[in-house]
Amino acid sequence: MSLRQQNKLRARANILNTAQELIAVEGVKSATTREIAKRAGGSYQTLYNYFPTKADIAGALLESKTKTWAASVDDIVKRFDGNLIGSLRALLRVTLEQINGPEKELWAYLTLSAINRDIRAQDFGAALCIAHEQFHALLSLASGMGYVKKDLDLHLMANTLFNLMDHALLIYFLEPIDDDLFVANEIAQFELLLNPYLT
Repeated sequence: MSLRQQNKLRARANILNTAQELIAVEGVKSATTREIAKRAGGSYQTLYNYFPTKADIAGALLESKTKTWAASVDDIVKRFDGNLIGSLRALLRVTLEQINGPEKELWAYLTLSAINRDIRAQDFGAALCIAHEQFHALLSLASGMGYVKKDLDLHLMANTLFNLMDHALLIYFLEPIDDDLFVANEIAQFELLLNPYLT
């Protein structure tokens, strides 16, 4: 790695460390990109080159958490035993576990930023794509093992389940709800959709 690349990595890491410290004290809404740049010892333009918006900073701070969540969801798919509703319940649980940690405010900010298009679609889209793919993977496994009827449109159902969860998570951030109730409500909707197709 060249010296220039090393310097870029150090500058990026410094911005993120500074942002994390400032957000921990002031909260994500109050921490401004100008203040982050100032405390990081660089210019606002330098920060902008790495992170055009505060949502981009939030996304970078949550990158390792997103990978952990993706691995947990992938594990649910790998352990699929034919209990589609049980696997969907587990998927909801690991999602809530991931967003209910110390970074919950960052997750909420990132979600709302994506809705407001304050973050580049490809950055947030990666996590959304993982979620959608895992819904489809579970449905494909269930279909291949004979647990769902052959006339089920797997892509359409995966999209519908994903959209239900995505909408519910937005509401979850806006109007907090007990986790058990959240899961129960989502599973009730999933069952309404899936029961006609289960064998």
